[in-house]
Amino acid sequence: MGRVIVTGAGPAGMTAAIHAARAGARVLLLEKNHEAGKKLLLTGGGRCNLTNTLAGEQLEIQYPGAGGFLYSAFAQFGPAAICAFFRELGMNLRVEEEGRVFPRSGGAASVREVLLEELRRRGVEILYDREVRKILLSQGRIRGVEAGEEYAASQVILATGGASYPATGATGAGYALAKSVGHKVSPLKPALASLLVNEQWLHSLSGVSLSASCRLRLGKKTVTGTGELLFTHFGLSGPLALNLSRYLEPGMQLQLNLLPQQNKEELFSPRESTIGQRLSALLPHRLSKKLLELAGIEPGLRALSRAQRTGLAELVFALPVKIAGIKPLGEAMVTCGGVELREVAPQTMASKLIPGLFFAGELLDLDGISGGYNLTVAFATGAVAGAAAGGL
Repeated sequence: MGRVIVTGAGPAGMTAAIHAARAGARVLLLEKNHEAGKKLLLTGGGRCNLTNTLAGEQLEIQYPGAGGFLYSAFAQFGPAAICAFFRELGMNLRVEEEGRVFPRSGGAASVREVLLEELRRRGVEILYDREVRKILLSQGRIRGVEAGEEYAASQVILATGGASYPATGATGAGYALAKSVGHKVSPLKPALASLLVNEQWLHSLSGVSLSASCRLRLGKKTVTGTGELLFTHFGLSGPLALNLSRYLEPGMQLQLNLLPQQNKEELFSPRESTIGQRLSALLPHRLSKKLLELAGIEPGLRALSRAQRTGLAELVFALPVKIAGIKPLGEAMVTCGGVELREVAPQTMASKLIPGLFFAGELLDLDGISGGYNLTVAFATGAVAGAAAGGL
């Protein structure tokens, strides 16, 4: 059995190295930074949303356009297996709202530590400050990599991450490596990125958050979503906005429902309370005050005219927001695009072009919505690639 080299000590790379070693291979893990898991430490605001409890088709649909590819990976190492893996490593977990799974204590730093401890326990050699600059081939198959010097291997797993958060080392260099041996890379753009909006009234609500829903027309298709929305000094953030970013371009318009659970007629029916009191009971006060101001309605009114109801209903239940831009890829949480999936075997994450080459993590053209789904892909593809490469 030959040596396996894993390039990149992020969540996908560390998981791949562990599973390759468990399969019996000699494993060398090369990391360009002076430490492992720099981006991992940022996930979930440092709390590290490891995975989500969804399974089967409900899990796969969280990855727009790529869920079918993940069927085999999730069957081998899905959320239940990920949870079992971390419990085996001594980590206590807890499930929070919407099925999101977190470490019970310690957050992202503890996740990195248990992975590093398992790497040491399995005898994986880790070399830091080693940036892989070239994949070495012999007669069309893998023979190693060049990272300052040549390192021989019969299998190489590329897990170098995407192009988001370049300060963590995710500069997109892995895409160039994939291209250098003939793989196609689909266009890269930001995913899970905040939205830029020019309206100053919206900026004035910075810090206000609420649960909302939205609609976005994309030609004949309509994209919808529900979740937490955060107003910022530059536009919109929070899971609802982040999940929409992969679809958006400057000039597009969102339609926001700020009270998705509220009956419109009930809101506007005459009562003893004023419209200002009713709206403030349902929405953050600053937001309700601003909506009434935009609608030109005095908050002390108890009954509204037909024109006033129509105008306020549009703002509350179908608020139009024109998108000025998306935060750039360097500030996005995830990269949309990557190594084309048709060139990768879904059962093993092996290249269909180069024998001995495997892929894992964000380098692939896979991105999920907010909620632990992107780390799920990192762990699942890393485990599958590692087990397959290590077993050869």
